[in-house]
Amino acid sequence: MKDYNLGAPGADYATALASYLKAVEDASNAMVTLQPSDVVSNGFTATQLGGLTSFGSAEFTALSQPLTATKPGKLPYAVDYKVKLPQN
Repeated sequence: MKDYNLGAPGADYATALASYLKAVEDASNAMVTLQPSDVVSNGFTATQLGGLTSFGSAEFTALSQPLTATKPGKLPYAVDYKVKLPQN
């Protein structure tokens, strides 16, 4: 995650949101490229952990809908909250 600018309190909302979306997309793509027998964590295989075989572009689109949309995505809410936290 160090390669993504996930934003600290007071960060630019648009930059933080774009970084979070890129992180989610990259992680999702990495997960669907796993072979069913690949060990992922603590000896569990991708299949045992409910591995997916394709990237859910419809779900990703729903997740990323802006706060101004009729049905906003969950990620914009989380990023908006995070960047509005008081700075230390």
